[in-house]
This record gives sequence, structure tokens and C-alpha cells, in this order.
Amino acid sequence: MSGVIASDAGNVALTAIAVYDNANVGTGKTITVTYGLTGSAAGNYTVPTAYSVNTGVITAQVLNSTPSTITTKKAYDGNNSAAVTPGILSGVLASDAGNVA
Repeated sequence: MSGVIASDAGNVALTAIAVYDNANVGTGKTITVTYGLTGSAAGNYTVPTAYSVNTGVITAQVLNSTPSTITTKKAYDGNNSAAVTPGILSGVLASDAGNVA
């Protein structure tokens, strides 16, 4: 931070928060950075102007699974399907737990 008077240097601090335009996976996301000032001398200064960039990227969460159980032996039934019991999924965010299976 520049422009702070020496006698205020220990009494004013800059904070910043960056927020994506939404929480979904994708590219070209807008990220907006806003600033705040704290400390007993914060009222002596103007908060820096917020700004945005349009280069944000949110990548998909990698999920893991324990191995599935596959039926490797069956009687002839005229089709090529095999019975499978999926493994246990891990890595799902708590907020998405009811929406991913």
C-alpha cells in the first residue's frame, strides 16, 4: 500500500476480497476484487477502487471411487452386459452430497 503517512503506517491496513461471478465450472469467469481499510487511521484514507478480470477458471472437482464389483462369470443369456456394483464415491463436497451419485 502506498500513500500512507508515516505516522499512520501502523494504524491502517488494506484488506481484499476476490469473488467469482458464479460457482460453476467454466472459463472466462469474472473475478471482482474489492478492498477495505482497517485500523484506527483507516478513516483518513479512501479505499482503492475495485476492479475485475475476465480470465477466471473453475475446474471440475476430481472424485474418487473404491473399485467396483463386477460379475466376471454368468450364464449365457444372449446379451453382453455384466452386473456391476459401483464402488464408494469420495471427494464430493458436502453442499453437493444430495445431488451427486
